[in-house]
Amino acid sequence: MPQDTPHGKQPAYRIAERDGAAHGGLYELEQTHYFDIVNILTGAVVMTFESEYSASFQGNGTWGDGSSSGVEKVTFTEDGLFLLVYSYGSSAPDCVALPTRYLDPPAGSA
Repeated sequence: MPQDTPHGKQPAYRIAERDGAAHGGLYELEQTHYFDIVNILTGAVVMTFESEYSASFQGNGTWGDGSSSGVEKVTFTEDGLFLLVYSYGSSAPDCVALPTRYLDPPAGSA
């Protein structure tokens, strides 16, 4: 269960990472990685960020150097009010607001 924040409320979301099925042509490998922002009460995914890895099969029987694009990492800000979204090739993260920032504590617990 999430810890209380300095504001006395629990974060309403968690980040769940998952890999999609490998895809691509006969001589290509493509893999999609997802960062789902999940409501901890309902289990509903409210946002998804994606990255894509791709590599090509070389004539010598090995996979060539791959490349990644899209989102590299997603974290919560220290106060838990926003997401920091880090993209491949970018030096600074994007700050994304969460739809509902905190859950109210159960009645009588404050």
